[in-house]
Amino acid sequence: IRYGSPSLERTLGYPQSALTGTAAYDLVHPDDRHRLEEMLIKGTENPGATQNFELRLRHRNQTWRTMEAIGKRFERESQVDGYVLNSRDITERKRSEEELRKANDTLRAVIEASPLAIYSLDLDGNVRSWNSAAEKMFGYSLNEVNYGQLPIVLSEDEASFRQRLQDAANGQLAFGIEQRAQTRDGKTIDVSVWNA
Repeated sequence: IRYGSPSLERTLGYPQSALTGTAAYDLVHPDDRHRLEEMLIKGTENPGATQNFELRLRHRNQTWRTMEAIGKRFERESQVDGYVLNSRDITERKRSEEELRKANDTLRAVIEASPLAIYSLDLDGNVRSWNSAAEKMFGYSLNEVNYGQLPIVLSEDEASFRQRLQDAANGQLAFGIEQRAQTRDGKTIDVSVWNA
């Protein structure tokens, strides 16, 4: 490392000149060192090309921070003669994305394990999700209904179904509506519908 910008202290906790003369590899998480190696190799093979990548760097407090980096190798004839990395700390964003992914995975597992038929629709009435209980109750597999119109609506109930979609678009949710639904084998069953 030949130079560290003033933002080095804000992002990684090191005073601006503290890392000058040290090896960049010492800052990089062991599992991410191959990314730095790839950047160095590609930069040597194709100087001047911009590279984007993520890697974890060690903060002065010994925690790992995830950085989104842009690197470029400058020619020997330039004033730089080396690699320039610009990076920004995306640790909190990555942490939020991981927490959201875990929450979504948990929600999916709960929905799939529910004994209640749970499905979601877009505002045009197209099926976006369909759990196992819906498959058992109505007889349609996810592959049969996914991205298509909800097939359980009786023709005589189509107008009221469309009105409920419009109401939902306006934030008016329906709870405990008793109605009839048609199964895949043509039977009509009574269901209680709750919108959320």
